[in-house]
Amino acid sequence: MATPHSPLTLVIRTRSDTIFNGEVAAVSSINPAGPFDILPEHASFISLINNIVIVHGKDGVKRQMKISEGIMHVDENTVHIYLENSENNSPLT
Repeated sequence: MATPHSPLTLVIRTRSDTIFNGEVAAVSSINPAGPFDILPEHASFISLINNIVIVHGKDGVKRQMKISEGIMHVDENTVHIYLENSENNSPLT
């Protein structure tokens, strides 16, 4: 179980590659209901996502990745993002 103020672990993957694996402060994206944020201690959650993933670093720096679509799964302070392929996604900048 994560402790208060624990960073999230974020893993972004395609079928053939791991794009990102590390600790972050928060993650933002968009689903059919609109924009949303994932913060530490978030409840278990699964959603289709599209357009963008924003990674809020522990150092306060925001990095973003334009995506076509993907699936986000959150459980026990870990965020897994699965993207169809890397050709339709921009690098995490």
